[in-house]
Amino acid sequence: MHQCFSLSSSSLLLFFFLNLQQNPYLINAVVPNLVDKTCKKCINLTVCYDFCLTSLQAVPISNYSNLPGLALIAMELAIKNCTNTISTIKKLIRSKSFDLQSLEDCLELYSDASIALEDSIRGFLSEHYESVIRWLRGTMVAATACEERFLVAGNTSPLITENYCLFQLTDIANCITMLLSRGLMSKPVSTLSDGRGVGET
Repeated sequence: MHQCFSLSSSSLLLFFFLNLQQNPYLINAVVPNLVDKTCKKCINLTVCYDFCLTSLQAVPISNYSNLPGLALIAMELAIKNCTNTISTIKKLIRSKSFDLQSLEDCLELYSDASIALEDSIRGFLSEHYESVIRWLRGTMVAATACEERFLVAGNTSPLITENYCLFQLTDIANCITMLLSRGLMSKPVSTLSDGRGVGET
């Protein structure tokens, strides 16, 4: 399991409390074992079940969230990952121990990804799912592009874990948003636990 972030539940609790009055659906209709069911539903070529389960369960409030709440948790974790990674990249640039051009490219990619994730949360709360999916997929591309910068230059990436975590966290949020956009949230709970991927029927 990759260590992606160190985040107490307090910041996410604050985030939820600030949004509950305007968005009470975040905790309505809570489904038992929803984290496990959702991660199983999102298993495909990219989402790792163990990563999904461990990441979401690391935030206690996930046990009291419904499907939209889990998507927001994943997005908040992705933003935290971006913030931490931007700080890491700046330190690496100052150290001059790694490929400077690749690091500068990654800094720009992560800065743009952070903005896209903030936009994703705002769009998600307004239920503009198509825009959210586009922003989330762009963030996944940014994580891959950062890793490729080092590979193309023939260097070992010092951001392997960070890129992996950003991709996975964003893909979890993307999967849940797709479930919601297709109306799968309203289907019986059993349809969320049959182990099929989002694109399968």
